[in-house]
This record gives sequence, structure tokens and C-alpha cells, in this order.
Amino acid sequence: MQKTTSAEVTMATLGEGFAVKEIVGCDGVLRSKASSLAYFELQPEHAFAAHFHRYSHEIYLCVSGRAQLVVNGDPIDLTAGDVVLLEPNDDHTGRAVGGEPFVYWAITTPAYHIDDHIAS
Repeated sequence: MQKTTSAEVTMATLGEGFAVKEIVGCDGVLRSKASSLAYFELQPEHAFAAHFHRYSHEIYLCVSGRAQLVVNGDPIDLTAGDVVLLEPNDDHTGRAVGGEPFVYWAITTPAYHIDDHIAS
């Protein structure tokens, strides 16, 4: 058994306007290869680069703000309370829209690993 609080985990910058707290996972504070849990903040009008995962499923739980996610070329508007399931090989990118950060949790199975993050 392992335990932490999200307040104990430091934010890491992934790019301009994009940050993460990897709480559970291969590189998380709590170690797991089976699944991962990460907290993301995407600042207004910033985006994350298009990519896909060969092996992992990803679930986004949207907490606050708004974003447009593009999955396999199809735009999807997201807001607080929305949940998205991304299957392996779903090409995706996202951009925060509006005046506040887009905040979401991502759950990945198996756990996120950089070798399964393929730029597209």
C-alpha cells in the first residue's frame, strides 16, 4: 500500500502553458506499472502537441475550464464534468479555450510511459 496527497506532488512543466503532477505511475510519486493518475493544467489558449499511444487507454476527467480536444481529426468540446475515453492509437491534441485554465485528471492503463507517447 502506498499513500500521498496531490499537495505533496510538485508540478512539472511539459511545455509553455502546460503542466502536470504525475501522482501514480512509472514515474509517479506512487509507483505502478499497471495504471497511472496525473493532474494536468493547460493555460488559456495553450495546447498540447498531437500524439497517440500504441498500447494504453486514457481517460480524461475534466475538472474546470473549457477545451477543444481533437481526436482522429474530430473536434470535441470539453467542459467540467465531461469524461473522455481514448483508445490505443487515437491521435489526439487539445487546446484550452476561454479565459481560464483547463484542468483535468488523466487515468492511463497500463501506466503512462514515455516510450508509448508517439508524436503525430
